[in-house]
Amino acid sequence: MTRGPIPVLVERTLLLTGDQPDAGVIEQLVSFQRGGYRLLLVAPRPKRWRPTRKAVDRDLVVQQELHQLFTRAGAEIDGVYYLAAGLFARRAAMARELDGIARRYQRNVGDITLIGTDSDLLEAYREVGGQAISISEGQAGNGQRVATLSEALNQLNERTG
Repeated sequence: MTRGPIPVLVERTLLLTGDQPDAGVIEQLVSFQRGGYRLLLVAPRPKRWRPTRKAVDRDLVVQQELHQLFTRAGAEIDGVYYLAAGLFARRAAMARELDGIARRYQRNVGDITLIGTDSDLLEAYREVGGQAISISEGQAGNGQRVATLSEALNQLNERTG
């Protein structure tokens, strides 16, 4: 069985300015994806999750907008995966979910890189053996740190190129 391209997990907040999709960032990701990568966005599960016909949750609206922007650019994202973000046992729950994502792609967790800003999410991913690139201006901490999404994408291209 041949496995497809390696997916890259990207924290959804990196694609937003405020709560609106950022077309410039999406262009960067579309160009990156054309290099042979698959993209799966990750976000914390909303506290008030009410997807109904009458009350569409803002998160679902953002998800739909992102899908539409990628489609218009001639690309696609595999989806938005909402991770459990409860206060108790959050890291253990995230670790299980992130491990499940790797199995979905028939990969080991160590094959997949997560790019994000949320320290809990990045640390949970490192705990299950994943590679994480933190986008921040602060201290490096555990793992790799860069200042921008562009730098993270370039780093991944160099690593696999």
